[in-house]
Amino acid sequence: MSVFRPLRRSARPFAAGLCLAACLALAPPDAAAQGSMEIALESPSSSSPTLAPSVRIGGSWPDSCVPRIQSTRLAGAEIDLVARTATLGCRAGTTAYEQRANPALQAGLLHLPARVYAVRAYLARGTQTPVLSRFALLDATENDPAPAVENGFWWTVALGGEDVPALAGSGISLERQGDQLAVGLFGFDDAGSATWFFGSARLEGRIARVALVRLRDGEEPFGEVSARPVAESGPELLIAFEGPAQAKAWLVRPSPTGAGDAIDVRPLVLQRSAFGSGAPGQGWLGRWVSVGEADRSRVRLFDFGRLSSEDGESFRVEDAQSGLSLSCRLGLRPAEQPPATCTLYDQSTVLAVFDRIGIDRLEGRSADGERLRLVRVAD
Repeated sequence: MSVFRPLRRSARPFAAGLCLAACLALAPPDAAAQGSMEIALESPSSSSPTLAPSVRIGGSWPDSCVPRIQSTRLAGAEIDLVARTATLGCRAGTTAYEQRANPALQAGLLHLPARVYAVRAYLARGTQTPVLSRFALLDATENDPAPAVENGFWWTVALGGEDVPALAGSGISLERQGDQLAVGLFGFDDAGSATWFFGSARLEGRIARVALVRLRDGEEPFGEVSARPVAESGPELLIAFEGPAQAKAWLVRPSPTGAGDAIDVRPLVLQRSAFGSGAPGQGWLGRWVSVGEADRSRVRLFDFGRLSSEDGESFRVEDAQSGLSLSCRLGLRPAEQPPATCTLYDQSTVLAVFDRIGIDRLEGRSADGERLRLVRVAD
């Protein structure tokens, strides 16, 4: 059997680097006492290659009463898993374990749709009520290339269909260099005071897990007394990038209630937006170049210098010299950029459709099915 996108694991879960398993699963600070659990997506055996992959949990437990999967639930892009341990006849000593379940088959599906899944694992001992104890991201988009993530400021936005509200005044600054990410999370603490966390991680395909650190008691810029800041562990930020400027994210922390290895999870929707409050489409004026996947030496330059509004839900930018135009349809809230989709036209002929829209990059396919991207050319 093979596992989708094997990832690495660090020995320091709260260092400024990355802590990754075969998936992105959170282990609580007292994992050594509570036992470890890694969650992975595993492809079916070669004898049944068309079946949906299974979810596998495994690790080590402090006694022989290891977790056993009791139930699973698949709902959209979420998988809930309940595992329970026995309380009688437990022999002391570290015990390795491994369990599998197939949420897709249990939901009546032969195939697992290609997407990133958020997995919530609930644990219970004996007859106790299960508590949320592990959180993971599983990437089932094996044959779908990951988007090219843009650098810049990303803000939290509301996603009403999934009941995810925005955090007012909160967001992240993101810098990508190759497969490395540096993230700064700015927001507010429990008292409403501004706070800043930072961390770095390796981007694995379209997902990353960033162990955040906060500095306190530092030196004030105009202060007269020097001070050495103290670093303290913060929450972990798990990100699934859906486009160059769109992502879903989850903040994960140990529950302050102190109930065993319970955790709290806060979902977020992140989006990079253009500066300014001009007319929709203003930020897409300028020079762009198209690059195809099949022949990257064959490029084409566009100079979109004319902006027009087709209706209240779309705009068009045009290259006057070539006659080509890019028509973009806005999302449910036109004030929020980027658009939902953009179509490249030569007069009335469709040349390409882009469904991953960023501020500096558009990704999609040409009319003949070739992967194509438009990249902004710096002035």
